[in-house]
Amino acid sequence: MSRQELAEAVNAYLWQNYEERHNVDATYVGHLEQGRYRWPGRRRREAFRRVLGVDRDAEIGFYITRGGTATAGSAGCPACGSRTATSRAA
Repeated sequence: MSRQELAEAVNAYLWQNYEERHNVDATYVGHLEQGRYRWPGRRRREAFRRVLGVDRDAEIGFYITRGGTATAGSAGCPACGSRTATSRAA
């Protein structure tokens, strides 16, 4: 699945389930893969989990940071095909 296809599937999920328009695009997905964005909003995380067929945020590389340390570390977005390390020193 390409970044754009993933973005379109996430947007479709959000529209079908919440009738909300989210402008998730290939660039946004790339930023997630690169670790620039680590913790999307609750509904976006849900949409990514459903589209990618996983149960937990950490399975696709999402984690929240508090004080510069990760609470659930990850080595990229395995479901997205990313191998970029998302853990970075603050």
